Amino acid sequence: MTETARARKPQGCHFPVNGPCRPGGNLSSRATGQDSGRGTSARFGCRREGRVRAWREKDVTQTPYQAVTRGIRISVEPFYLREKSDPERGYHFWAYTVAIENLGTETVYLRSRYWRIIDATGHVEEVRGAGVVGEQPVIAPGERFDYTSGCPLRTSSGMMTGSYHLEVAGGEAFDAVVPAFSLDAPDDVRSVN
Repeated sequence: MTETARARKPQGCHFPVNGPCRPGGNLSSRATGQDSGRGTSARFGCRREGRVRAWREKDVTQTPYQAVTRGIRISVEPFYLREKSDPERGYHFWAYTVAIENLGTETVYLRSRYWRIIDATGHVEEVRGAGVVGEQPVIAPGERFDYTSGCPLRTSSGMMTGSYHLEVAGGEAFDAVVPAFSLDAPDDVRSVN
């Protein structure tokens, strides 16, 4: 059974209740496992999350954006948040849900994240930080950690890619690839030249 809990906004969370958001900020997170019994859900900031909540009922592992590194499968599903965006002012906002599944035989500790964000003009922003959404989850074999975060862009399209720095028991570390995923506004008019 999944337990739902309200939690205080963690340090480093970039989702102010009524303000702009930055990559790595937090909409929600949940850890699940076959035998863990410790599934949790926490909601922070960005109160208009009806679409997020409804979307989270989908299985994020069915997205085309997936990568596997040393038995760790990372799946990402982005979605445009029209109600958080202001296209006339050059502000477009996407949320994305990430599922980190441990398909391997060793417990992993997520220590840090790296994001490379590119907008339609080619502007690149790199983001590095400890953990994800204020947490450094421990993911045992057969378990999955899900979280939802967000990213604003000045353009109506772009892309993100990155990695998670993971450690296994004994201190060995490796970087798990986050697959490149597209950020496209649904009303964006495209032309082929």
